[in-house]
Amino acid sequence: MKNILLCVTGSIACYKALELLRLLQKEGFDIKVLMTDSAKKFVTALSFEAISKHPVYDDLFDYEESSIEHIDLAKWADLIVIAPATANTIAKLANGIADDLLGNVVLATQAPLMLAPAMNQQMYKHITVAENLQKLQNRGYDILATEEGEQACGDVGEGRLLAPEVITSKVVELFAVENKDTPHVVITAGPTIEPIDPVRFISNHSSGKMGYALAKSFKALGAKVTLISGPTNLEIPYGVKGVDVKTANQMHKAVHDTINRADIFISAAAVVDFKAEHSANQKIKKQDQDQSKMHLSLIENKDILKSVSLKDYGEDKRPFCVGFAAETENAEQNALAKIERKNLDLLVLNQVNTKTGYPFYHSNNSVSIYDGTKTLVQIIDDAPKEAIAKELADLIMVKFSCYAQKSARDKEKGANYACN
Repeated sequence: MKNILLCVTGSIACYKALELLRLLQKEGFDIKVLMTDSAKKFVTALSFEAISKHPVYDDLFDYEESSIEHIDLAKWADLIVIAPATANTIAKLANGIADDLLGNVVLATQAPLMLAPAMNQQMYKHITVAENLQKLQNRGYDILATEEGEQACGDVGEGRLLAPEVITSKVVELFAVENKDTPHVVITAGPTIEPIDPVRFISNHSSGKMGYALAKSFKALGAKVTLISGPTNLEIPYGVKGVDVKTANQMHKAVHDTINRADIFISAAAVVDFKAEHSANQKIKKQDQDQSKMHLSLIENKDILKSVSLKDYGEDKRPFCVGFAAETENAEQNALAKIERKNLDLLVLNQVNTKTGYPFYHSNNSVSIYDGTKTLVQIIDDAPKEAIAKELADLIMVKFSCYAQKSARDKEKGANYACN
């Protein structure tokens, strides 16, 4: 039996949370209810207690003996559903405010979070609410849509709480996906940085957005996901194991510490190809060099993707290997050569615009996807990176399923297996 913490906040839609509680119980979930002070203005705690057969939790400082309530609830829950979620609650969660029991539980939990907004249509359209919802979505919250219709104030528009039946189906779907026999996916993301001295380094323009979006998409499919990331300003999606690195050597080690337990390896990171042969211990001063020139000796970094795809890590189990290629010229020719050179099962190509820097730092991207036989499988043109990531995750899962079903005796060592 899965444990769900239903968090009810101060909206006129509170009465619908009673029906949501009943429907979730019918699906076999154990439900505990947390209410904010504002929620209790609309519906009494006794109503929820009578249905849930549990006490309602509403006081941050109501400890029983040595129990710390918000920690206990945070650990107990397999899923936290916030329904209805008011504009005020959304703003507090988006900014990490923990001045009540709900805020503390959310900060203390590792459970997935599902949020169902409910508010006046004009409030729902306000830019601040939109920005706060986007913040929470970027952190891995499952943000549900709202319904359009007549509201308690008489207005008509978006902002009504989603029907309890629909929210219940979303919860059931989430756990159904989670219980599938899905693979362990290791993803690298972001740039690496190679120090020249303590204040200077070599790096690139990678934002890490695609790798992080892929991690979120695979997690939504129920996979176990490890995200090994160079420096970015992005937050690790909920439920994803994050490993922070800086240099290519650190990323190489992190990958090989994990890869023997992986089924799929996705190399979305932009690993710096070269590093300084000698990194100075102190800041290099101008007077130490020719005033108009500085000579920097570079040596090649380890090729992480190649080291996995060609199995030089000494394991019998080779994961399904997906590479990315960012090219400025002869894009297809270079991509196809990379498939052969690195023995890839799938390659995602994007063309870099030398004038605009597209797709670096942009929210959209355009990609061409090739399989291990160098066959063009799919083109996705000028779409949000999150949307591309979802399509890629679905495609990779299909290709991996075919790859995994081929028996070991039919595989030649190091060979590619493309599924049509």
